[in-house]
Amino acid sequence: MSSLYPVGCVLPYAGALTPTSEAALIAQGFLPCDGRALGNTDPQYQGLLKVIGTSYGGTKTTFCVPDYRGIFHRGTDGGAGVDPNAATRTAPQPSLAIPGNTGDAVGSMQPFGLQAHTHTYASAGGDYHIINYGGAETPGVYGENQTDASQTGSSGGAETRPRNAAINYVISYL
Repeated sequence: MSSLYPVGCVLPYAGALTPTSEAALIAQGFLPCDGRALGNTDPQYQGLLKVIGTSYGGTKTTFCVPDYRGIFHRGTDGGAGVDPNAATRTAPQPSLAIPGNTGDAVGSMQPFGLQAHTHTYASAGGDYHIINYGGAETPGVYGENQTDASQTGSSGGAETRPRNAAINYVISYL
């Protein structure tokens, strides 16, 4: 049983979530963090309802577990001033009757972001310019023989992210 962990504790789970493994996890007091709705009156989940309420969304008769599929976790700012956009965080499931928490609160979400930045343009003299679009730590695209700084180039993938590894998350409900 999950009595070693407080109700609402989220843990990384290194196994795959199959119907068999999910049933075993549930029997041990854990649910996958997949956004599923649970009944407000289901006696099995009353402890979890008391801890997370509708932080992650719900309806008049349901509440949702967190949906952490493909999501990086970030602690709430709690007045520390580390998250400059804490107040603009949005609800995790805006389409639900009760969408969940916003602002600097557990369950709120932020979209992709890229901090404002500039690129250094180095001139080798004359009309020859070397432009590194990637930076020292990230090999980029170099533009040569560019005659003015208004010319642009692009490199990179579909998102900005740190090095990462995929994992499943589960939440304790017992």
